[in-house]
Amino acid sequence: MDTFNIALGATLGGQWAKSPKTPTIPSSGTPLKNTNSYPVDIYVTEGVVTQIAITKSSGSTYVVMDNAAGITMSGQGYTLQPRDSITMWYSMVPTWVWLAA
Repeated sequence: MDTFNIALGATLGGQWAKSPKTPTIPSSGTPLKNTNSYPVDIYVTEGVVTQIAITKSSGSTYVVMDNAAGITMSGQGYTLQPRDSITMWYSMVPTWVWLAA
């Protein structure tokens, strides 16, 4: 097992500093913004989702998944740049995880 020491008061930078908190999934149809200063990858699993849209910080909206019958998500990934928003419409709440891109 490798160990290392960090000087008192030192901080880790780079990817180590980029550890976004995974937010709670909002109500169906409610947008959620990436408030981090870096891009995040969002992986959506489970639930039954009918549509996912990404709204860019410029205001343009792109539907990235659309299935009127709804599908069970199995780890599909979406990238949000800083200030972009994601909106999901679902009949059964999915789960997700946010990771630094």
